Amino acid sequence: MEPDVFWSYVFTTEPFLHLLAIVPESLTPERVALRLPVRPELTNHAHFLHAGAQYTLGEATATAAAGLLFQDIITEVTIVTAIATITYQHASRGDGDMVALVERSASEVRQVRHLFETQRRVRVLSHVQLSDSGVHTAAREPVTVMTVESVVRAARP
Repeated sequence: MEPDVFWSYVFTTEPFLHLLAIVPESLTPERVALRLPVRPELTNHAHFLHAGAQYTLGEATATAAAGLLFQDIITEVTIVTAIATITYQHASRGDGDMVALVERSASEVRQVRHLFETQRRVRVLSHVQLSDSGVHTAAREPVTVMTVESVVRAARP
């Protein structure tokens, strides 16, 4: 499935994401990056990106990352977030954009698919890093980190 077709499917099934205007930067089973253009209405009283907007971006990125593992059968599975933990490490600048990133190895992709094929249900763990303008450096840690556990199961008829 082409990335734009996958993202169109996500936007169709998750209309809430339209409100935030989240856009994809990278959509592969091994790397998912979504960008949130920061606007004044998404900031808090201190002019930092609101925590709820950060959570939504991170959860959407984890869900897209789980979905891309099953892009060939995406209409045949249901994906829901079961557990999410979030740590706000420091304040977002609140200007520019925020980028959320999930990366996983090809072997992890194969392992998750194998488990699903044998059990028709699998839990997918995604580690999400959110950074101002997508900047991840040793000198500046991500603004926010999340661990999201998604449940993927065969869709009910």
